[in-house]
Amino acid sequence: MADQFDVIVCGAGTAGQPAATFASRRGANVLLVDLAPHLGGNTQYSTGQMSAAGTRLQAEKGIQDSPDKHFSDIMRISHGTADRGIVRLAVDNAADTLHWLLDNGLELLPEMPVIFKGHEPYSIARTYWGPDGGGRPLQKTLGAEVNKEIEGGNITLLLETEVIGLVQQDSGTITGITVRTKEGEEKEFHGKNILLSMGGCASNEEKFLEYAGYPLWKGGGVFGSHPFANGKGHELGLQAGGYIRYQDSFLPTFARVKDPDHPEYCSNVTNISNTSIFGPRRDLWEIFVNWEGERFVCEDSESPDERENALITIPDLTFWAVYDQGIREAAPASFFTQMSYAEADPLFNVHESFKKSDSLSELAISMGVQPDGLENTVERYNNFVEVGEDSDFNRSSLPAKIGAGPFYGVKHHGLSITSFAGLAVNEGLQVIREDGTAISGLYAAGETLGLGVTSGKAFCGGMALTPGMTFGRLLGQELWQW
Repeated sequence: MADQFDVIVCGAGTAGQPAATFASRRGANVLLVDLAPHLGGNTQYSTGQMSAAGTRLQAEKGIQDSPDKHFSDIMRISHGTADRGIVRLAVDNAADTLHWLLDNGLELLPEMPVIFKGHEPYSIARTYWGPDGGGRPLQKTLGAEVNKEIEGGNITLLLETEVIGLVQQDSGTITGITVRTKEGEEKEFHGKNILLSMGGCASNEEKFLEYAGYPLWKGGGVFGSHPFANGKGHELGLQAGGYIRYQDSFLPTFARVKDPDHPEYCSNVTNISNTSIFGPRRDLWEIFVNWEGERFVCEDSESPDERENALITIPDLTFWAVYDQGIREAAPASFFTQMSYAEADPLFNVHESFKKSDSLSELAISMGVQPDGLENTVERYNNFVEVGEDSDFNRSSLPAKIGAGPFYGVKHHGLSITSFAGLAVNEGLQVIREDGTAISGLYAAGETLGLGVTSGKAFCGGMALTPGMTFGRLLGQELWQW
């Protein structure tokens, strides 16, 4: 195998696959390297949400939209904290990316696009995803396109290969990579354009805590983060002279419970959101309390952003949902997903996240919560129910008091499946130093940039996958020279 390439792509995921594909189609000799045993990256573990404005699918449904409106929505949702130049690059080119995917067989659900309400919603329907777990149809298309180029001989693919270093000249220019193969052999490859598209760090508890300042509560093997999202791309960029930004933009998804069968993961065990993709889902009867036993958020807020920002006031992103026997019997919709109350009963006082007691003080002690705090909170909440008004958080649904035991508590954690912090780049996607100068030869895209660059301190729908694919496409199609 030759050791000289026009393009070297480190990471065969959301950004790396289209980058390699489009560079190959422009005639580049490409090396594509990934630590995993197969293509795909975090795409296959995601819900597959994409966002794009001014698409033909919107036009077919009479939806008037534009990149300008998309940009404005992102700035609104992110409270102006996303990188304006990078967001502009993403939204101006998103429709072309979606059309390319559709032209090459991407399957979407027929109702797309929609206004997704799982996070703070856009003002216009511009979010898209497919069936079968969302991300899998997307990866099927990305993988098929890159495999055409691999089979054509323009892309050399090395899987189960770890990038352990960058080759850097005295001038600062990056001219290659050092890898360790699955056989343990170290090799050096050289190239004119080096891309770090190695994902985030949401499977590396140590790095995640370092960059986010909060603990990592991981999603599972179906809806979670790629097991090789270990922060290595961040580390390599730092070693080359780059820097990490958006460390203060972290938000968790609100919220999940430790999986009863796989406690290393947090899963969608309970139904604690009053909104779904298409509208109202269930009224909330429970209250949410922190370690002091105090409520900290309007439980039925229609703003996911409000709930997510309230959760980061709790240092370990952990709270308890509390209800009583009367609520269990009277609530029209189950508190639990994919199981009934009766099926959940064996978990209580057996699993660490499920507690039950005949008194509130005993429940609080078993949960590790301040007993006086919980008792006072429940008394105050019951008064709100009686008068029909929540003067603390303006909760709209006050269906029943929490009054008679047994009492139940279920522990929840702020879920993280992505990283907000990432390498700083300029609008040409070159990795930059803190003084703003570019590191020649070195680029970054995908989650190695961090979600913060395109979403700021918020979750903006579809602004992880679509920018990743778009930036990879733009690099391969027009930004790289060789």
